[in-house]
Amino acid sequence: MIDKNPSTCIRYDDFNNGLKLLFKNNDDYQREMVLIIAFAIIITLIRKPLWTNFIRNILIRNGYVLAKNERKFIESGWSFSFYTITTIMAAFIINGNDFLNDPIRIFADYRIERPIPATIQYLYWLEIGYYLHSIYAVYFINSWKYDSIVMVIHHAVTLFLLSFSYWAR
Repeated sequence: MIDKNPSTCIRYDDFNNGLKLLFKNNDDYQREMVLIIAFAIIITLIRKPLWTNFIRNILIRNGYVLAKNERKFIESGWSFSFYTITTIMAAFIINGNDFLNDPIRIFADYRIERPIPATIQYLYWLEIGYYLHSIYAVYFINSWKYDSIVMVIHHAVTLFLLSFSYWAR
């Protein structure tokens, strides 16, 4: 059943005014974009020389990984490492803000002007930077596979969803 009560429905004017208010109260969005791109570049710099060389020099040369599995192990190991680190970071952020014990606290005193806590902001920037890097990596770092186009679409959609979630609060 659709609620037609005007007091509970979201109207276009409310959404439009919310977007105007969002950009009015966020003068730092250009700085944020630069930091997100910087995260993407840093992730790429860490992955290509450091991670790849580490895997080759330590694990493959010592026989822990077969040479035929090198490329796949490097790609999968990188994703596993990144997601493990960001999951641990998110767990600490959630635990530190006590969101699990009191989930309604996330929405208490919600206003679009309310700033996002710095730790959550950095996690957003890191994740958005990672998905920017992932689009680049599909084309220039990873080996091309039959599902690479699907991965690019997946990364682009995830990038859009994370960005919208961040900027729409």
